[in-house]
Amino acid sequence: MKKFLFIICIFIPSVFCGSRPSFVTDEMIAMAASVVNACQRQTGVATADIEAVRNGEWPESRQLKCYMYCLWEQFGLIDTKGELSLNGMLTFFQRIPAYRAEVQKAIRECKGVGKYLANGDNCQYAYTFNLCYAKISPKPVPEEFLDVQPTIRAACVKESGIPSEDLINKAAKGEFTDDPQLKCYLKCIFDQFRLVSKRGINFDAMLALSPPSMKESAAKMIKECRETKGKEGDLCDLSYEVTKCLYNSNPETYFIL
Repeated sequence: MKKFLFIICIFIPSVFCGSRPSFVTDEMIAMAASVVNACQRQTGVATADIEAVRNGEWPESRQLKCYMYCLWEQFGLIDTKGELSLNGMLTFFQRIPAYRAEVQKAIRECKGVGKYLANGDNCQYAYTFNLCYAKISPKPVPEEFLDVQPTIRAACVKESGIPSEDLINKAAKGEFTDDPQLKCYLKCIFDQFRLVSKRGINFDAMLALSPPSMKESAAKMIKECRETKGKEGDLCDLSYEVTKCLYNSNPETYFIL
């Protein structure tokens, strides 16, 4: 359990807020909070710098960089070579199997980049790795959709006939391939939630389905995308164009099942 909590400390605001994924227990939160406090005291990092990272900003302070390495040490994520433990990171994504291969690839890429750019500086290594990871890893699915995500993905992969989940995982990062099967996969996702019909996309229902923590950003995204058009009579193409619009409106909030 300890090996993946450092991700909670860095990337998941629920350490300090009310909502959190169902698989994050009270014990995990207490342990994470204890480690955060210990590493803050040890490094002198400002709380504002930690919060900035959670909001997608990366201050270049030395204290923040050493705080990140402190988390690695506290959670036992350093292997015998003094490098980041890949297995510990992957443990976090056991509950999101559709992203596991993508995350594994991201970790492997960032591990080498971080070590190379750090030039022997452990604090810089932790900071560079975490920054790389944040940029290229897929966004986690919100808690409200975690239980249904594997079932829906499997059903829509089958229905659309999409040959590889690579296209889906790329779309999760904003890389939209102009592929008819990907388009129909996205249409299937909308259809699973009764969000698409011959009349088009039901944006009001989409807003109603959005998690409470995302209501404000979802309302803005939907407002910007209501007038999006696809090829006439092609709901797959419409779903594709709407999904691209939603991503472009707010890449930080956007996710894909």
